[in-house]
Amino acid sequence: VSADNGFDVTGNMKEVLIKITVKNKYDGLYDVTGSWLDIAPAAALYTSRYPLEYQLVTTGPSSVNVCMLINGEVTPGYLFYNNGAGGYYGSWGLQCFFDPTNDAVTEVRNYYGDPSNPASGVGNPGAGTGAPTYTSSNSRYAQLDPSGINAYDAATKTVHIKYFMFQPTIIASGPRASFDETWVYTGPR
Repeated sequence: VSADNGFDVTGNMKEVLIKITVKNKYDGLYDVTGSWLDIAPAAALYTSRYPLEYQLVTTGPSSVNVCMLINGEVTPGYLFYNNGAGGYYGSWGLQCFFDPTNDAVTEVRNYYGDPSNPASGVGNPGAGTGAPTYTSSNSRYAQLDPSGINAYDAATKTVHIKYFMFQPTIIASGPRASFDETWVYTGPR
């Protein structure tokens, strides 16, 4: 309605629409190193693509979707090489939940197991089971590996995490794949 120093507010500047994006402290771009092992029979042709880049996208005060650029779309997923060519797991992508009081990773879920999430080029969460396992239509679900540090270090802006992908329709007992990763913050997304 008014401006300091006697300046006039022009008619076209009386109203301004401002978009504010709220991000939690985990949100950003991360360089990712680590190891990954898939024991499914077809996985003999799979090799890792580390180093990777993850985009941690705020979904709540202490939760993020772990996204990658897959086929031109930023979406939850995981890239690897399949017999030397690009590949990714269909209907698999990580959601990560932190305890904001100590920055421990408290839970991981398969994004594509939560029917409230929108579909992407990687899969359709609409066919997921939801709580408690968040299992996708192809039976994939996520679980933390308790042997990992599984925490965010605020001083270095680094996440140390170990987790599993289960897929009982392929591996009846135990995890199909294991991930041991370090995510180092490189800047805002």
